[in-house]
Amino acid sequence: LNSGLSPAENFKRMLSTMKVTKPPPFPVATLEHMAEALVSRMQNAFSEDREDCKRGAPGVKKLRMLEEVKTTVEKAYMQEYLVKKSGGRDFSIMDCFADWLSPVEVAGTRAKQLPNLNIRTTILDLLTKMPLENDLAKVRKRDDLAWDGIARADLEGTKLGQRISWLTRHPNETTENRKKAEKIVERWSRLLFDNTRDYRKLADADLARGRVIDELHQEEWQDPLKNLCAEQIYSQDPEAELEARKERYKRRIRLPQKQLMNFHFR
Repeated sequence: LNSGLSPAENFKRMLSTMKVTKPPPFPVATLEHMAEALVSRMQNAFSEDREDCKRGAPGVKKLRMLEEVKTTVEKAYMQEYLVKKSGGRDFSIMDCFADWLSPVEVAGTRAKQLPNLNIRTTILDLLTKMPLENDLAKVRKRDDLAWDGIARADLEGTKLGQRISWLTRHPNETTENRKKAEKIVERWSRLLFDNTRDYRKLADADLARGRVIDELHQEEWQDPLKNLCAEQIYSQDPEAELEARKERYKRRIRLPQKQLMNFHFR
């Protein structure tokens, strides 16, 4: 330790010596190729299951891939390449999730039903854990693989938000999954409409929108005896002195006043 540095600086210096930089598990090109291959297979599984359902056969292709999709998406270094539409492709795993959560047609009828429960639960769990660009606290275990999270552009071009909102209102959806979907909708709404979760910035946001909050909503009450001398206060006229004291103390009981806070829904 350096005696010339502060304890905080010494602590940071000690942590920097303990940090071990790990190389990426695969090159960027390999990660992009792995993500593209998985997304392509997910699209094929959705198309095959849809055709099987039209013929009255059970669609099990998505269920067979579900565990592989879960394992891959849970890897932090794969999420960026799965969400971003890199490599010239016009689809991502967000589009695949929207397809997998779409209503399933019942053969021989016009009725549609919810997709498989395991598929719905797994996708909702994965989306709940994936970071967003506007998250306040993000733990970066690997600086070389740091990713800001899902951005607004990643959500605007997909129907995934509509699918999740549909699950929050569906009467046959489970209560647990409905709560998960509502939580996702709330988080994504903050990202899409640029509503901060940092309450320390709410005052700045209000001022930027022109909402000027006065420090006081009422004028300060002035004591009528404040500027009077002792001879004037304790005069020879007892009635005048009594009236002055009544005027002074009658404001001791105050009505509730409007709070100096903004209770806008955040």
